[in-house]
Amino acid sequence: AARPRLPAVGHWSTPMVAPIKPCPRCGRANPPQQPFCAECAAPLREVAPVGLARAPQTQFTLPDYLIAARKRDAESRRWDETGEGTGSGLVWLGGILAVGAVVFSSGGEFGSGALILGLLLVVAGYWRMRRDRHAMARAGLATTAFGALALGAVALQLLDLDAPLGERARPTRAVPTPTPDPAETAPVANAEINAAPAVAMLGGGPDHSGRNPGPGPRQRPVVRWRAYVGGELYSSPVVVGGTVFIGTKDGFLAAYDAASGAERWRFDLGGYIVRGTPAVADGVVYLAAGYGLFAIDAATGEARWRAPIRYAGFASPTVADGLVVVAAQEGHVYAVEAGSGREVWKADTAGLLFASPAVAGGEVVIGDDTGKVHAFALDSGTPRWTTTLEGEIYGAAAMTPGGVYLSTTAPVLVALDPASGEERWRRGVGGDAGPAVVDGALFLGDRSNGLHALDAASGAPRWLMPTGAPVRASPVVADGVVYLTSGTTVYAVDAVDGEPRWSFPTGGPITGSPAVVGGVLFVGSHDGFLYALAEEGGTPVATAPG
Repeated sequence: AARPRLPAVGHWSTPMVAPIKPCPRCGRANPPQQPFCAECAAPLREVAPVGLARAPQTQFTLPDYLIAARKRDAESRRWDETGEGTGSGLVWLGGILAVGAVVFSSGGEFGSGALILGLLLVVAGYWRMRRDRHAMARAGLATTAFGALALGAVALQLLDLDAPLGERARPTRAVPTPTPDPAETAPVANAEINAAPAVAMLGGGPDHSGRNPGPGPRQRPVVRWRAYVGGELYSSPVVVGGTVFIGTKDGFLAAYDAASGAERWRFDLGGYIVRGTPAVADGVVYLAAGYGLFAIDAATGEARWRAPIRYAGFASPTVADGLVVVAAQEGHVYAVEAGSGREVWKADTAGLLFASPAVAGGEVVIGDDTGKVHAFALDSGTPRWTTTLEGEIYGAAAMTPGGVYLSTTAPVLVALDPASGEERWRRGVGGDAGPAVVDGALFLGDRSNGLHALDAASGAPRWLMPTGAPVRASPVVADGVVYLTSGTTVYAVDAVDGEPRWSFPTGGPITGSPAVVGGVLFVGSHDGFLYALAEEGGTPVATAPG
């Protein structure tokens, strides 16, 4: 009998087989028309043919490596759908937050919160990639290295190694250790410091003329004491009643004994970097930091009041006639009552304010970064006059009855009429700092690495002393000697002929002005120390440990 033809099938169809008669005796498959089994001759007439049947699927089978790849893809899709397995973005975000908090934070609540959040994000990123090595591989070496760097930076910060990233941990302080026999000189020095006139605010007084009571060291000084305050010091010290007050990078107002360097108290200003200089009047210290103007008891360090202002930035407060005048960086000038903090008036300027307001003759004078000089009435804030100069103004004006003196970055040094703001004379010198004007002489340090002396009435040059580095702060004058900072060095220069008397290096750059009172020069440095420099033979040298 002819073999039955199977139906045609496509590539992906299942093949079919023809009907058969299975032999009940031997099991051989016979054609349906066969009457006897071809194997054992058993009769098949009573055996019913078996119908069409499906053959097993053997036509197409995937290789093992493709089956494994399909399983991996399905697993990856499952992780993506459930939100797991992606963590590289969290590692990067957390690393940036953690490193930024370590390097740039001033150590307040905001910095601590950013550090903790960054670490949690880094850990969460690695946790989400823990079960998917393919996601870890896609994240790459850069992500792994960056996460390790973030964790390492935090470890260095916590361990407080010799060269930490960012800010040092706040140190514990102890009373300075004197030399073996301080009894002979210490009481005299203490009495001298306590009875000395005050350097109560930036520039020595509200007019920012730069006059300090002195006397200062006449010959090269030694370190009477130094105290580690914490981080770079941008603020200039002030000295009142035997206490030195200074603002710190980690957001504190600190008070130190002027004779010994022992810390008396410190007040938390909210963690903002303090760049301005305190002002002291009637037993109260005023200082702007962040978004507040603070009044603190000078004896106890307790808060009296806090007045809200816009961001303080670089400005120092000035106290005159019962009012505290302070500038906010965004272009606002505030006058508040010294006793209560109640706002009396507020004035706006066209530009940003980095300079501190100077007050004299019932007027407040301040320059902005557009080169405009503004004068307001002290009692009401009413605008008096405005003058436009070239360049930006970063330093405070120096005011005398005979003129208002300002320096710009053009560079330009000008003398203005106090009543009208009209220009009297100008010279082609200037920089970031304001001038000092004492006894008819004007002293200005500039970006050209020099200290200039000019006649205040005419602007005629008198002398020039090179300093070797730019001068970033206003000089002060005491007893015929000009004291200034340049680079890492403190200089004393004869005010008449410009001859250097001495110089003293510190461990870092200096961007603040010194305070000279009671035979001692006080200055803060970016090395984190507050220095008290005096002639050898005064009080014993001592260091307030950091």
